[in-house]
Amino acid sequence: MGHEHQRLTIREKAGYGCGDFASVLYWQTISAYILYFYTDIFGITAAAGAVAVGLTLFYKLDENTMRDIEKDLNERRIARGEPTAKEGAPP
Repeated sequence: MGHEHQRLTIREKAGYGCGDFASVLYWQTISAYILYFYTDIFGITAAAGAVAVGLTLFYKLDENTMRDIEKDLNERRIARGEPTAKEGAPP
């Protein structure tokens, strides 16, 4: 039951890099448009738009971090054979 780790080829690394770059371009375009919409169309100040976007990103960061911690804890419980909330364990 040994776990062998294979290295990625240059082609695979380039593929992952191109996919990551495309994702960043997409989300940055959406972020820039949201600020444009907030300031020019919705009519709020640039500072208020920046605060709104910043708070949203901070909330998302915190939410993702908590979800990752919960996932790690559940994986450890499953590995030890303990029941989890998804399996209907009593509280």
